Amino acid sequence: MARLDLVGVVAMVVVGACSCASPQAAPAQSPMSAPPQTTTVVTGAEVPASPPVASDEAASPAPTASGQHWSDGDIVAALRTAQAGREEEAKSARTRSKSVRVDRFAEDILQDERELTRDEAGLMFSVGSTTSPLEAQVADARRDTAVAAIGASGPGFDRAFLASEIRYERALLRLLENEMLPSARAPELRRFLQRLHTKTAKRIMVAQDIASQLP
Repeated sequence: MARLDLVGVVAMVVVGACSCASPQAAPAQSPMSAPPQTTTVVTGAEVPASPPVASDEAASPAPTASGQHWSDGDIVAALRTAQAGREEEAKSARTRSKSVRVDRFAEDILQDERELTRDEAGLMFSVGSTTSPLEAQVADARRDTAVAAIGASGPGFDRAFLASEIRYERALLRLLENEMLPSARAPELRRFLQRLHTKTAKRIMVAQDIASQLP
């Protein structure tokens, strides 16, 4: 009888121990909800800039002051007329001038014309040339201001030469701005015209300065 009681006590202890050691059931978890979607806000500074639009070389040239659309060949022909004989005129001016500043001015023209003539030969090879009324306009400007037409010598020549040069360079500048640059399409031709425009504008300023100081 005592043995049976001991067994019962042991059984109760084992059952109690098991009850205490058994882990509590974890609360049922609700199904995992999907993570909230994030919305990325792109500021204006983060928006990639659009690539620059390439200039269209095939676009139609801008209308000129005369309403003509000159071809590159027309322009090169006019430039050829503008440069023809300029070296000889500069040399003549140096021979006939009595002013040191006028002589130096003529020397600068001579050096510029040699450079421009060399570059113009390259344009004739790459672009070509044609006969056009634009060439006649340049020829008219040259004819009215030719150094050979100046009959004076010494100080009289210096004043007449500078006045003639200013008239011609102004006429050339107008043709460059109103006729040639708006029509030119080949990049190398446009670069040449822009350089010629810079040289021409500078010549006008220098000639005016020298003329204002002549006796």
